[in-house]
Amino acid sequence: MSALWWFSHLAWVGGFLLGALLLAHIIRQHRPPASTLAWILFIVMAPYLGVPFYLVLGRRKVPS
Repeated sequence: MSALWWFSHLAWVGGFLLGALLLAHIIRQHRPPASTLAWILFIVMAPYLGVPFYLVLGRRKVPS
């Protein structure tokens, strides 16, 4: 039972850190303000959906 609690805690902390890193990455990019705000709100309001969606769809395909 103790190992399951530790795994859950580490997964939560790791997800929080990944979300924070992605938010910093989104803010540093040169995107339209509406796009930046939409990604930030999506990751903050629904992190379990927002983080994977950003990793798959959010990165720029063509450098500007």
